[in-house]
Amino acid sequence: MALLKIIKLTNNVWKHNSDKDGDFILTKFYAKEEFNKFLIVESYGSKRRNYLINEIEVYDIGGSAETFTTFDSLFVRLKELGYTGYYEDGTFIFVPSDYISNEVNNALVMGADGKYFVPNSGGASTELGKIRIVDKLGEFFTNLATASAYVSSFTLATLTDESFSNGVYYFTVPNGTSFAELDYFLIGSSAYIEDSLGLINQFGNICFDGLTGNNIFGDCTFGNFCFSDASGNNTFGNCTFGENCFQDTTGNNKFKNILLSNPTDYFGDGATGRFEIYGNIGTTEAANYTNFFAGSNATIWVDKSKETSNAGGLEGDLATAQANGATLFFGYAPPLNNAFTDIVDLGSVTGAVSIDWSLGVKHKLNLTGNITITQTNYASFEGQKVQEIQITSSSPSHTITWVDVDPLDFTDAIDFTTSTTYNNVSVRLLRSNIFQSNNLVR
Repeated sequence: MALLKIIKLTNNVWKHNSDKDGDFILTKFYAKEEFNKFLIVESYGSKRRNYLINEIEVYDIGGSAETFTTFDSLFVRLKELGYTGYYEDGTFIFVPSDYISNEVNNALVMGADGKYFVPNSGGASTELGKIRIVDKLGEFFTNLATASAYVSSFTLATLTDESFSNGVYYFTVPNGTSFAELDYFLIGSSAYIEDSLGLINQFGNICFDGLTGNNIFGDCTFGNFCFSDASGNNTFGNCTFGENCFQDTTGNNKFKNILLSNPTDYFGDGATGRFEIYGNIGTTEAANYTNFFAGSNATIWVDKSKETSNAGGLEGDLATAQANGATLFFGYAPPLNNAFTDIVDLGSVTGAVSIDWSLGVKHKLNLTGNITITQTNYASFEGQKVQEIQITSSSPSHTITWVDVDPLDFTDAIDFTTSTTYNNVSVRLLRSNIFQSNNLVR
């Protein structure tokens, strides 16, 4: 009796072993059933020996022999194992979903020479969409179908150039497209949108509320309460904003020109962080908006000309913001003081430890026992920057108790495996004594 062993070496490589021909590996071939026998046909048409069903053994990677009583069960099993395309009773079996992907990084494009180009980097050679939304945590979508469905619910425009790869959705819409069919676009998450060409010109109400990602927009109109409680860094073109936009927001927001929908609308009320305005506020240099940065201690950076643009005096809306509690800077950043340049080395510590942020934005310490960390003198840095505490320990058994910091939010847990393991804890004051912290182990 003849014997053919069909052996899977890897996902893409198969070896055959015949008691007559020994081992052979083919790269271009197909298998078929013909006259109740199994045979392998090479790409140029040459046929190898044929075998009865009881003369065939199949081996999965590292597996043992599998035998079959019918050709149907044999070919079903070969299909499950990812065997090459094959003929069965003269018909080629091709399942498109097994070979065609919606993943942009798998794209192939045929050139003018009739050949396919495969990028060396594994990236796409097709036209990517001009807008991208990044949702790495899958808070709004997890694949091309769910991403397209989510975005389509906010606009009547046709989405083109769609693709999805590793949590990033690419698409294109016509210039001047509105996304205001629904409110609540991308709220309360780490997702973000980049529309650097400014194809989208309108969003509805309560969009980007509580968002932590960094967004890019062109010229656009936003509804009420957009970017409230947001903490990301955002870039805008010439934009019009509705009521209570940027309420209690932090982060760094950059604008060309700012308009509000109504003169009495609140803008930036209760906000902290930094606002950079490179153009104009309102339609005149006089005060246009009565509630501009109401109850805010944000820092506002503007062109130096705004100091005298209002008939020789301070631009009117900036004067309103300053009266409401905001701090103004004109034209350039002030020189850094020692608090921004010095490293405070606390040396070896145990017990109660105070991190005094007025002394410097970076602290170093080494544990010789268990410690409790309390942060002080941080109010003047609220929402503006990230500080760092570099921590090592002389023993893996030492522990840290944090005051007003939740270590469960750390990307990396504190690691004292060795005395040379550095824990770099970033600390950002969001408001009052609410800290956003993380740890990077090196």
